[in-house]
Amino acid sequence: MTIWVAYAASIPMVSYTLGLMQSSPYKNSLFSVWAIILFIFLGNADSFSAYSLPDNDDWKRFYLKQLIQSFWVGWLVVSSGGSDFQYALWVIYSIVILKSGTRVASFKLASRSSMLSKSTKWVAPCRRRGEDKQNPREEPPEYHLRYNDDDRAKLVTVQDIWNCNGSLLSGGNGGRLKDVCLSMALSKMLNRRFAGFQVLAESNLHKTRDFLFGGQLHGDRCVERAFRVIEVELAFVHDYFYTKYFLIYSSHHLFVTLSFAMVPTCGWLVPAFPPDSWNSSVLFSKLIGCITSLRYFRSWEDKLGQYTLLKSFDYKPMNILYYATFSLVNKTKKGRKEDKRVRLSMDVKKTVIETLKKNIGLGQLGNCVISLHANEVEDEDQHGMGSTTTTTNQHVACSLSRYCAYLVAFAPELLPDHSFVSESIFDALVEEARELLKGKKTMQQRKEALRSQDHGDNRLLVVGGRLANNLIEIEHPGDRWKVLCDFWAEMMLYIAPSNDAKAHLETLPRGGDFITHLWALLTHGGILERPTGPAQNV
Repeated sequence: MTIWVAYAASIPMVSYTLGLMQSSPYKNSLFSVWAIILFIFLGNADSFSAYSLPDNDDWKRFYLKQLIQSFWVGWLVVSSGGSDFQYALWVIYSIVILKSGTRVASFKLASRSSMLSKSTKWVAPCRRRGEDKQNPREEPPEYHLRYNDDDRAKLVTVQDIWNCNGSLLSGGNGGRLKDVCLSMALSKMLNRRFAGFQVLAESNLHKTRDFLFGGQLHGDRCVERAFRVIEVELAFVHDYFYTKYFLIYSSHHLFVTLSFAMVPTCGWLVPAFPPDSWNSSVLFSKLIGCITSLRYFRSWEDKLGQYTLLKSFDYKPMNILYYATFSLVNKTKKGRKEDKRVRLSMDVKKTVIETLKKNIGLGQLGNCVISLHANEVEDEDQHGMGSTTTTTNQHVACSLSRYCAYLVAFAPELLPDHSFVSESIFDALVEEARELLKGKKTMQQRKEALRSQDHGDNRLLVVGGRLANNLIEIEHPGDRWKVLCDFWAEMMLYIAPSNDAKAHLETLPRGGDFITHLWALLTHGGILERPTGPAQNV
């Protein structure tokens, strides 16, 4: 919310301040200096560019506003009277004008109506880098975009990087650096889904499945590596759509050079300020100290959202901010109170990946029938499990089940069905819980009330109570938690494929979601949608 306010208010605030300077009855030579500083602040930070995806498509509006602001800043520099710093100001003004173009270009590059489709359509399925510097041509009879032999020779492929014997890529940290290159290549391929290309040419190829299951998910430490590659890949995607990094570092260092050119030029302005105005300011010193002590934060927070219906169905939000801001802040619906987020553990990742490898080995993503049938067979031969395994299964089952509930309550757009369907079902569940559990204050009372309902009642909460009774009848707790662990791991994979790439892309500025990582992982294995076979009675 704070970032959005700063983003939305920056242009109006700068415009208002420039207007005050322009209409002031007296003129000060420092007005031109402060106008330049405001201009730098307005559109020339080298990282943050867009707050949301629609900002990229609205690049023409920002471009017009930027032109108007540049005109008024230039007018203030001229009209502020003679100054000893006129030359420095005009040099800075010229550099800022050039640098402000990076933000416009970043918007344009990531906009659907302009460059996004062109820059993603012809990414080669052999995971190449450097294709943006070549010119593919449309050739008959299919008129597909293709490279000629000379262009292919200039491309740097992932295979070239893997075969490189240079000291940088073959040292102790070489494997991780190669994986960063792989992440960059995969991010370019994933961008095709964000551009709206639902059919990926390589999705049905055997080597695509082999890349995922024989490459990324192969080996003893495959889980840690696979999620690290996906995390870096999504960071590249985030930078492409929401920052200027991609454009800055793909422009032959022109904009980096401009940034360095600002340092000596701005140093020229230091004498313009009174000698005691900043140096003696304790507040300003503390501000600089805070800025320089900031640490780098990953866009992915590596946590799982959690929600428990039995705990929060009677939650009644006050929505003070919603009314105070005249609906600028979204309204929280009743029954939606998020539990404390939990760290995404390696046990959760391993369980999901092992389930993926096992189910694909059987030829499909299951809708939890595979895990239930497997445990039905295994129960005949197993009699309890070790305490360590039981604890792990309990942790995985609880983390994933509450995460799935969180997705339904707070992020239904990330689920395969239309978000309205998920929201409607969830609202009905909240009302059912309010009716069935009215007056029940403790969790124990609520559990017992659901387990004692009439067996002829087919409401979802009552069916859940009957399922709880069935699970309790399993003699050994270890077997009980294994059933739930396998069930929720398979469910997590079943709901991950989706055609709504935009919804996943919009999670990245907010820190991302585990389901987005799984969605990207499955995409690179050619798994773009859920199986379409007949529904089975789970």
